[in-house]
Amino acid sequence: MVNNKYNLPVPTAIEVISLEEIIQENVKIFKEQMPEWLPVEADAWMIAIESFSYKELFLRKKINEKILKMLPQYSSGADLDNFVFSFYGGIKRIKNESDDKFLERAMLSVNRFSTAGSANAYIYYTLLSNALVQDVKVINTIEPLSSYIPLFTNKNEDEILSALRVLMSDMATVKVYITSNSIIKDSLIEEINSNLNDEKIRPLTDRVLVQRASIVEIDLVANVELYNLAQKENITKEILKNFEKIYKIADDVIKSNIIASLHINGVYRVSTNLNADLSIEDTQVAKINLSLNFTQAVPK
Repeated sequence: MVNNKYNLPVPTAIEVISLEEIIQENVKIFKEQMPEWLPVEADAWMIAIESFSYKELFLRKKINEKILKMLPQYSSGADLDNFVFSFYGGIKRIKNESDDKFLERAMLSVNRFSTAGSANAYIYYTLLSNALVQDVKVINTIEPLSSYIPLFTNKNEDEILSALRVLMSDMATVKVYITSNSIIKDSLIEEINSNLNDEKIRPLTDRVLVQRASIVEIDLVANVELYNLAQKENITKEILKNFEKIYKIADDVIKSNIIASLHINGVYRVSTNLNADLSIEDTQVAKINLSLNFTQAVPK
């Protein structure tokens, strides 16, 4: 079964069946036609039944694969392109856009006609601007109203007018934070700014500002005890693969998740310099710099 990152139940159209079950079914059908026949392993009829059962199993697997390719969460490449085009109003993949990003943008596309400047609409158009964008966070800069009260209390007319301008500006300002796997150049910021401020996208009341999300560098030192140091190379590869995950903007770094990514098969015990969960702000994105120290475990 292919990976299903959305944790959806397996479609009921997908058959889960073993070769043994198929052989039993075919033997039953054959015996209905020839009741006197005995299913002996070396028998020529039995060999033929097993051969056709292998072929049937292969065909059932191919049918399962065809069904999955019709579902966007399982499909990829040209299959995903055709599904999205058909069911999401003619949307096409932009240059160098991965399957995951393409599907994410397609699901956000239902918000693209919003006239209210919804966060999802801005996310959709930001992702559409350039395939280099990996994640988007949209924040309205309005503060809790209580924070504006001092600006109006015991103030003269000019000061109140100035406070009103601050309040109205904050209410109308939308900040869009982006991340990328590559260096975010000023030209990319300008390109997205231009797209989001287009009169066909941005409501008249909004002032849109595109900014880089601040990177929070986390130097993670992991001490990993192995049952067998000879497995160090393979375990290192597997751990590094677990840490290929790119954090989204505002994703907290959870200590238990870090330990789980380190404590794989062949590892006896793990300790790190991460003492607690790390809270990441709405304008930040975490980046893990991993250092691995391996030692031979001495179980009690």
